[in-house]
Amino acid sequence: MAYPNWLKTALTYIGTKEIKGRKHNPVILGWWKKIKVNWVKTDEVPNCAAFIGNCFEEVGIRSTRSGRAQSYAKSPHFKKIKAPVVGCVVVFERGAKGSGKGHVIFGMGRDKRGRIVGVGANHSDTTSIKPFKTSRVIGYYWPVVEKIKDYSFPLVKDYGKASTNER
Repeated sequence: MAYPNWLKTALTYIGTKEIKGRKHNPVILGWWKKIKVNWVKTDEVPNCAAFIGNCFEEVGIRSTRSGRAQSYAKSPHFKKIKAPVVGCVVVFERGAKGSGKGHVIFGMGRDKRGRIVGVGANHSDTTSIKPFKTSRVIGYYWPVVEKIKDYSFPLVKDYGKASTNER
């Protein structure tokens, strides 16, 4: 299976960590610059949408250029798709329903428990691959400038405990 370029880019960032305290990871600060959100000066601001946006921008696809995870559900640059495919943007609710808080990852597949597995930032302050319960999903999104070439969403290995409240 061929991964979309933005997913290949995302995988190169696995292990990128926030730095607690006065120092900040220049890679994470670079994500914010890449999506043109210039007011962020710390890596401790929730950065999942900056990560996703950076991966798109690096391969020449316009992101939402927002730090809000749910921006992908409202952007004219992304279309909602009925079912997940490898590389799609998966938008989740975080915290109380309707709070406007969210989380966002690139979907990679489902595990044997039926959970969505994907790569994203802000998983315990690290970029990593995690499983998520489907009950949190708001929707699946694809860049309007790209055609879906592969409609598969394969079974992937179990990555352990489901992520529950990313910050």
